[in-house]
Amino acid sequence: MSDFMTPGKLYELRGLQKNKAERYMGLSNGYGVSDNHLLVRCRKHGWPHSQNGVRYTDGDVFLCVGIDTTKQYSWTPVRYNVLTPTGRIATIVEQGNKTKFKEVK
Repeated sequence: MSDFMTPGKLYELRGLQKNKAERYMGLSNGYGVSDNHLLVRCRKHGWPHSQNGVRYTDGDVFLCVGIDTTKQYSWTPVRYNVLTPTGRIATIVEQGNKTKFKEVK
């Protein structure tokens, strides 16, 4: 099991402003994520637009509320459920996001 996030701990979003294009994270409807939405890197405008354009950026704090270890396929990554600053539950995977979150001490 990875040590990317631990349930009950706060994590600050960081390092996105260094990117040339995708400087934000937004909620997107994900495949196989049930009621939750996938938290993905995005631009300020455009996709994902289904959640009224809510964007998160450096300094926003998320609460890890659980780990989903069920796997649909052998290659399915472990999913982490987080509470967003706007009160929505979102799902995030470690791949591509490990350096984007820092534990708040």
